[in-house]
Amino acid sequence: MAGLARTPGGEGVDENRALAELFTLVGALVLSRAGAGEEISERILTAILDRLTREEGAGD
Repeated sequence: MAGLARTPGGEGVDENRALAELFTLVGALVLSRAGAGEEISERILTAILDRLTREEGAGD
């Protein structure tokens, strides 16, 4: 998680970004469990994973 929330240039951790990412993950997990067994559950988790890993690779 800290790797995702690094500030530009890789120095330190942006705490607000880390909190936002944590709450995004928690929300996605809650929503996906509410739709357990449905296609939407997998779509929610896949969308969040794709977004967070894309942001990490982009160096945002």
